[in-house]
Amino acid sequence: MLCPQIVSDMKPTISKPQGTTVFFDGDCPLCSAEIKFYRTRDLEKRVNFIDVRSNSKLLPRGLSQDQALARIHLVTKDNAVVSGAPAFSEMWRQVPGFYWLGVISSLWGLSWGFEILYRLFLFLRPVIVGAYLSYERAKTILK
Repeated sequence: MLCPQIVSDMKPTISKPQGTTVFFDGDCPLCSAEIKFYRTRDLEKRVNFIDVRSNSKLLPRGLSQDQALARIHLVTKDNAVVSGAPAFSEMWRQVPGFYWLGVISSLWGLSWGFEILYRLFLFLRPVIVGAYLSYERAKTILK
């Protein structure tokens, strides 16, 4: 049994592009690296990845740029808006090689646990991004 996704009452106004659309924080180096990873695997372009910082006009009506920057949001093919762990589950179902992860992470019980882990990540994101930047700098220095 699949857990129902957290769907908002926001009305998407996206006419193009069609399909699943992910909104992410392009100024977050960790977020950008992760999205780059998924883009390289999505050769069929099933998912549209939109950097909220440079394309805020494409946000669904009712979703502010600040809200979109605070956590990942996704608009499904059916124009439902989801955020957090359910957004990752939906994205994974679309990206080749990750379908199984999307299905498993949306199972009742696991989906709630994943949302709790995602919220913990959001809380720790500044620290994690700082560590990631330090790692990237060290890699450059050690080359």
